[in-house]
Amino acid sequence: MTTNKQLYLNIEGYDEVIENCKKIATKKNQDYSRHLDDISIVGVLGVTVRLLQKAVRAYNLALPGEKPAVEDEPLAETFDDFINYAVYARMLINGTWIRDDQWLKDRQKERKPDYTEKQYKKL
Repeated sequence: MTTNKQLYLNIEGYDEVIENCKKIATKKNQDYSRHLDDISIVGVLGVTVRLLQKAVRAYNLALPGEKPAVEDEPLAETFDDFINYAVYARMLINGTWIRDDQWLKDRQKERKPDYTEKQYKKL
């Protein structure tokens, strides 16, 4: 017996969130990675720590009655940052996070993803 289940994913709303995250990532990249590519330096482990920090912040802000001490960074923006850091981690895993910094160019021949897809699936 088959049943027709309604899909509750509003794909337009999903796309809107992703497009907003892309805009945020582009703007923040100009500030954070202007002279040094910190994501390449810290790798998947460093980005995972940042994801954990964002998750803890989101948890604390989601508690009833909690308000952010940093008023211009509400809960929604914390989740946008989380999404972007998750994408950065995935790009590191895929080997697609590459910057045009000279120090990275010098090492590019040796560069490998932090994890291969096979190793990633074991995580």
